[in-house]
Amino acid sequence: MNKRKGRLGVMLARVDSLTRSMQTFCLDPGLKLFKEISCCETIKRREADDFKAWRLACLYKYGSDWGLTHDPDDSNKSIELAETAFVLFENSLCGRAIDEPSRSKSLQILHLFFATGELKYIDLFYQCMGHEKLHLDTRRYLANVYSTVKELYRENVAKYLAVDKDHFIKLELSEQVLDFTYIDKAVAAAREAKDKIAEQNKILASAGARPVKPDYLQMPDKLYGIDD
Repeated sequence: MNKRKGRLGVMLARVDSLTRSMQTFCLDPGLKLFKEISCCETIKRREADDFKAWRLACLYKYGSDWGLTHDPDDSNKSIELAETAFVLFENSLCGRAIDEPSRSKSLQILHLFFATGELKYIDLFYQCMGHEKLHLDTRRYLANVYSTVKELYRENVAKYLAVDKDHFIKLELSEQVLDFTYIDKAVAAAREAKDKIAEQNKILASAGARPVKPDYLQMPDKLYGIDD
């Protein structure tokens, strides 16, 4: 019994390790790790659509650089077909994310960020996670996911930079995007603009004038949707 529990513990620890590796894959992408994650049946079953989104993005961004000519899981699918499949998937997913927001779409977009480290995906996830069309519980859940991912990335980015300060330059990735500094600055700027408009509107209201409407679509409070 103890041996069985020991083996189960090792297996669960391995799955947890591979899950974290999938979530931070863009920080140090590699074909060997990609194959290890792709072969984990527990991740494939548990992550389901999120895993599929992540895998498509990896093949699209790294497949040719890894020297792949075919999808490792499908010898009949060329890497060009895999890349085309991702473009169609991405256009459909991201094109509907704001008009038809959902928890599942938001998490798939987040997994595109896990695979690529690109700003456009984490920015879109940020917009989706506090969308007023989502139920408050969903917004809270996604905000918690965002907070967890942010801390995970800050911790791991620091580790890589401690070893090689040019690590992300070599990967042609933005350190400010990966450690969420860019998003933090954007949020701070939006909040400052919001406060200025609020003060301006108080002055206008006291003079009987019409209030000023902001020239941006969403505010941080509205984005998070959990401040009420």
